[in-house]
Amino acid sequence: MILVVDFGSQFTEVLHRVVRDAGAQVKVVSAEQFSSPELKANSNINGVILSGGPHSVYENEAPSIDPYWLNGERPVLGICYGMQLMAHVLGGKVGKGSKAEYGPAQLIYGTETTEFFPPETLEGQVWMSHGDHVSHLPPGFTCLAKSHDDLFAMIAQPEKKLFGIQFHPEVVHSENGKELIKHFIHSICAVRITKSDSNRLDTAESLLKQQLTQLDTHGDIICALSGGVDSTVAATLVSRAIGDRLHCIFVDTGLLRKNEFESTLTMYREKLKLNVHAVNASELFLDRLKNVSDPEQKRKIIGATFIDVFERESQRFNACCALVQGTIASDVIESSHSSAHAQVIKSHHNVGGLPER
Repeated sequence: MILVVDFGSQFTEVLHRVVRDAGAQVKVVSAEQFSSPELKANSNINGVILSGGPHSVYENEAPSIDPYWLNGERPVLGICYGMQLMAHVLGGKVGKGSKAEYGPAQLIYGTETTEFFPPETLEGQVWMSHGDHVSHLPPGFTCLAKSHDDLFAMIAQPEKKLFGIQFHPEVVHSENGKELIKHFIHSICAVRITKSDSNRLDTAESLLKQQLTQLDTHGDIICALSGGVDSTVAATLVSRAIGDRLHCIFVDTGLLRKNEFESTLTMYREKLKLNVHAVNASELFLDRLKNVSDPEQKRKIIGATFIDVFERESQRFNACCALVQGTIASDVIESSHSSAHAQVIKSHHNVGGLPER
């Protein structure tokens, strides 16, 4: 298993996905969970990836790590803030640059780099997003690559298999970043591939059937349908898993395109064979949004109103025991629900806009 430590990066869920797609088991933990004795004693952890984050290592409330994890027992890859934190804890220095690096960059790397990472994983564009940078390396570390601004972009302590990279390899803007992560997982951490994509659909259906039938074998399950891809995929998967127990609620908010509600409803019923209950709540939504101009406030109003409609309509069915909602990783990331240290990009109506209940 690869352990991913979330220091508040907006890319943590993306990193989670990249590691999982590389064939490794992966567990994401917070900075606070990272210090637990249970994790230290877990012999199934082959390697650790420290995520980026919005903090400076010198802030009073900045998340930190136990030096235990940097003793060489397991390989560690620090990304952005993770690299700065690793250097700081081990006696290096982190400083403010004369300017932040944000956006595409090219690496300038030396011949020793290829001892640890193949050249093809380092070629092409990478994505930078940082203000602070490592200004002095910790004892025992060497520079593997610099950015075009002559800042440390890759560092390593080979004997302890500690590696730091200032850029974000997990995002698509880093052209060969996924290959770099795969190399770390398979070649440095010696993780074996545990699965392939070929059975992903069957696995998803099997897991859904197992989880949903455990809730209540007699109660109904409702699914929130918006008309978009995310909720449609969720509804289709759950319908294939539990059949007629699923009741989809498709709400006309008054915010869809002209005639879109009707055409989508027809597609749901005739092509996907979903059991759909249609609700015209456009007057309610538009009334609550009247005179509201702030986009963040609008999203929260929409999320809360959706829940009000689902609660009301669920009374039509038999003792509903679950609400199914299709939510993609980027919505979770931007709404910043994955970590106490993350910053909000925007609250999505299906994540950050939901009431506590």
